Amino acid sequence: MPSSDFLNEVKNKFNIDKIYRIGLLGTYDKKYFFFAPLGIDEGENLREKEMFIEYANDLLKQFRVEPKISVLSGGRLKDIGRSKLVDKSIIEADALAKKYAVKHAQILIENAVIDSNFILAPDGISGNLIYRTLIHLGGGSSHGALYYPLAINNTIIVDTSRAAPKEEYISSIALANAIKN
Repeated sequence: MPSSDFLNEVKNKFNIDKIYRIGLLGTYDKKYFFFAPLGIDEGENLREKEMFIEYANDLLKQFRVEPKISVLSGGRLKDIGRSKLVDKSIIEADALAKKYAVKHAQILIENAVIDSNFILAPDGISGNLIYRTLIHLGGGSSHGALYYPLAINNTIIVDTSRAAPKEEYISSIALANAIKN
């Protein structure tokens, strides 16, 4: 089933306008972190990014883990002025860092992975590309993605890639059980 069809069904069934998916990813050397946005239509504006941070804080607290959140942007601070799109991502990431007292890791995902347990990509397209690069090309692992705001109300839906190996399905079930308990 195409993901757009499934997402529309979930929205209709639960009477929600927007789904925020937060995935649990691992690097090839077993560094695990939550990550969002994953869908190409997620994280399109500052308010959606704020929601991801709020949901991530909730999720990490459920696991009794101190949130260590990094926000990525499309460039380094010194890149302001090179591109309107990059400028917007830097300005939004800086605003998020100030409002939520989180780290603006700029474009340096390699640094964010070291000391973060949640990483927010600049938007859903780049998030999806990061996910695919890490999982399908970089030897990383995915363990499913929780659907928010449903998880707040203890309705657990865990998404997996249609191209996932069986290990992802197994670990996704484990994630769903861990969040429910």
